[in-house]
Amino acid sequence: MLKLKSGPLSNVSSLLTISPDSYEVYLTPHEDEGIGLSLNVSSDEIKVIGFKKSKNNNLLPAENCSLIKIGDRLININNENVDDLGIDEAIKLLKKVNIDNKEITLKLLNKSVI
Repeated sequence: MLKLKSGPLSNVSSLLTISPDSYEVYLTPHEDEGIGLSLNVSSDEIKVIGFKKSKNNNLLPAENCSLIKIGDRLININNENVDDLGIDEAIKLLKKVNIDNKEITLKLLNKSVI
């Protein structure tokens, strides 16, 4: 497992797996501001559209890990397939992680293969 250095507002992020078309990251949410991921939710997919900054304008864990790119598609949350969960349940899970401040594993499909 590769360890990625993180900024002052997050714990260590790890790259769990990587392939030419997808990757999986492990993030520890900021205690007050979550993982900082902005998403576009449609009826059949969840895509990254940007990153939120902390109240002090610092990077939050999703952007700080430097692997997640705008346009990447979220396909797994904590080893649960987004398609199996359904979009509504996937969003609830993401919000719960931000509120509970628990670690999260995300698998994303690179925008270059979408």
